[in-house]
Amino acid sequence: MKNIIFIIACSIFSIAANSAGTCQNLLIPFYVNPLITPSAWDQMEETHSQNQIVIINPTNGPDIGPGSEKYTAYSEKVQRAHDAGLTVLGYVPTGYGVRALADVNADVAKYVSWYGVDGIFYDEASAQAKDLEYYQNILDYAHSAIPQAIAVLNPGVVPDRGYADLKVGADGKLILVTFENLYSVYVNLDNTLTPWINYYPANMFSHLVYGVSTSDEMLNVVKKSKSLNAEYIMVSEGTVLPWNGFSKYNAELVKATSCLYQQDEYYSRHRHYSHQRDYSHQRDYSHQRDYSHQRN
Repeated sequence: MKNIIFIIACSIFSIAANSAGTCQNLLIPFYVNPLITPSAWDQMEETHSQNQIVIINPTNGPDIGPGSEKYTAYSEKVQRAHDAGLTVLGYVPTGYGVRALADVNADVAKYVSWYGVDGIFYDEASAQAKDLEYYQNILDYAHSAIPQAIAVLNPGVVPDRGYADLKVGADGKLILVTFENLYSVYVNLDNTLTPWINYYPANMFSHLVYGVSTSDEMLNVVKKSKSLNAEYIMVSEGTVLPWNGFSKYNAELVKATSCLYQQDEYYSRHRHYSHQRDYSHQRDYSHQRDYSHQRN
């Protein structure tokens, strides 16, 4: 019996420790032209966290992706971001699995040659099982072009479970964006219909939430994403082209997703609950004790 109690106690301690120690990070679609709004880049660099991932999209518009030529301003900003310890990904659309592989891979090659990116953000990703081979081919190329590549697939919804088993070589990292939509939609999101998400590590999943109106809503995204097993998040107050500017929540997000802040929140919450526990069984019943042996 003692062994059983010991095992249960260790299990509970392990769960509590994991809950307290799990931190979150930012995955930032940052489609901001440094020639037009250089101050936004300065703000982003000043408020960054060490594990922050930034996505660049030099030709944000009809010809989205790296474009046909290198942009010196972008190259300089990427270098500064790297110097600050940030991870930088290049934006590449995949047309929901119908864009030619050769075109997708050509964009990847440009990002590597021109900007020295750490990985690729594949937008317009399919969520259907029939396209798994297409995306594995894409990831194979990313790994061959970028050592220890970080590859993000963005279907914007929960995809077929097979996507979570795709590989970026032996040493790369895969992240799935399982939500990209308005905050008003996000508040009703749960994993009830897709419980398999909880069987994978949180650092495989990301939520991108826009139309966030207040700091309280922003903090709710942080808490909700953590409960839904998503480590990487970003929020924006915008609703139209929400990633085309510097989020006013960036500094607050860096703080709210930090390990130290989340551990403080966890232990503070549990200390608060401990004060609310029912100790009625420990009330003073001394007046009901039998003191007959002390009678004269």
